[in-house]
Amino acid sequence: MSAGIGVGSMILILGITRTIKIIEKWTPIPVVRGIQLGAGVTLIIKAADMVRKSSGWGGSSWKWNDNYEWAILSFIFVFTFYSSKRVPSALILFIVGLIIALIKVFRSDSILPSASFNYPEVIVPTLEEFKVGFLSASLGQLPLTALNSVIALAALANDLFPERSSLNTVGRISISIGLMNIIGCFFGSTPYCHGSGGLAGQYRFGARSEVSILILGFFKLILGILFGKTLTSLLNYFPMSILGLMLFVSGAELSSAARNFVRKGDHDDDETKKKNFTLVIVTAGLLVGFQNDGIGYIGGMLVSLLFFITHYFQHRRSS
Repeated sequence: MSAGIGVGSMILILGITRTIKIIEKWTPIPVVRGIQLGAGVTLIIKAADMVRKSSGWGGSSWKWNDNYEWAILSFIFVFTFYSSKRVPSALILFIVGLIIALIKVFRSDSILPSASFNYPEVIVPTLEEFKVGFLSASLGQLPLTALNSVIALAALANDLFPERSSLNTVGRISISIGLMNIIGCFFGSTPYCHGSGGLAGQYRFGARSEVSILILGFFKLILGILFGKTLTSLLNYFPMSILGLMLFVSGAELSSAARNFVRKGDHDDDETKKKNFTLVIVTAGLLVGFQNDGIGYIGGMLVSLLFFITHYFQHRRSS
């Protein structure tokens, strides 16, 4: 919680002072696309790990409720209706997974969800906890939140909803993330953000306005207030194979945003396209390889600077 309050405070300051706007202005589009591609590939890798944790094919360890067969069927189902706006594939998969989880809870004699009144308690971390959380987590999380959850998110939101570009600003997003962490973490929340992967997944599975998020939030609040911790056993039995497939689709959707990597004003020639795409790959490769958005960003910016310097001297020599 102290880590969330720490990173939330820093992101809030970046938004209020408009420093995040300066970072966005000087970050080349291919570097932003590289961050999106790297984040998408990271989600896909995590999704594959989740599916591998299921029982796999047949054999003595095979589980009827969580296996490769469920993952393959879910994969076929989602991509069959990938372009359909009438089939809510995510909702259908969630209901299927929930039914499987309920059957598993009944058969395993686990604790069933029970209704009661649950409410969050105000928790204030100590100064020592603030210190440890800030130094060990907040500072390391700052590049990921600023780059993937603010700059890359704003770029994706403008791609998906260009008519609302005046609302999809890095300043607004920074202030929103900062406030919800500072407030939420005092009530026992884990650190959280909007996330470009979450937006990509929501959009792919049919969301087209803030109404879908309001409905989702409302039901989460009701479930939390009525059932609280008794939901844990049910959620633990939700099939990882189905959950992993949904995460895979979110990662694929986010990665596809990297296709728009051409900078405004660039010449539409093969050499320029190659350099821009190289920036995308370098940024994404470093991000995935080192599992660090900051390293991917610095590497992409360095290559962009080197390309600019060499282009400048080549242009002077030719002149």
